[in-house]
Amino acid sequence: MSRSSASRELTNELRLIYDKHDVNRTGKIDIRQLYHIMFDVGYPPTEGELHELMAEAVEDDCCHIGFDAFIKLLAPKLNAMFSEENLRKAFAVFDRRKEGYFKAHDIVIVMASMGQPISEADSMMLMADISGNFENRVYLQTFLDYLLSDK
Repeated sequence: MSRSSASRELTNELRLIYDKHDVNRTGKIDIRQLYHIMFDVGYPPTEGELHELMAEAVEDDCCHIGFDAFIKLLAPKLNAMFSEENLRKAFAVFDRRKEGYFKAHDIVIVMASMGQPISEADSMMLMADISGNFENRVYLQTFLDYLLSDK
C-alpha cells in the first residue's frame, strides 16, 4: 500500500467518522462534535487545543467547520502521528522480544492486549501485505517502507 492509497483510505475513514458525528446532516460540525471526532481518531485534544483548532478552521459566524476544513486542520496532527519516530515506537510494541522483527502471533497478542482482537489468519494476511511475501517476519525497515512509501 502506498502513502497515497493510505491517504485515500484515511480520508474515507475520516469521512465516515465525520458523517457519524454530523447528526444534523448539515455538512458542518461544531466544537463538541470536533472533540468527539478527534477522540475517535486517537487524538483527544485539550480544551485549549480544541478552541485553537476551531478558531483556525471556522467557516461561518456560527462556529462550524465543513469536512474539507476539518481535513486540512487534522492533516498535520495525523502526519505527526505517522512520523518515523512514532512508527519506530509502534514497531517496538510489536517487537516484544526485541529481536528486530515481529511475527503474526505478536500482532495477535498485542492487538488483544489493546482490546482489538485479530485472528491469526488476519494477522498473516497483514504480514503478507506489509512484507510483500508470506515470510512470517516483518523487520523495522520493511515496516517503515510500507507505512512511509510514496509509491
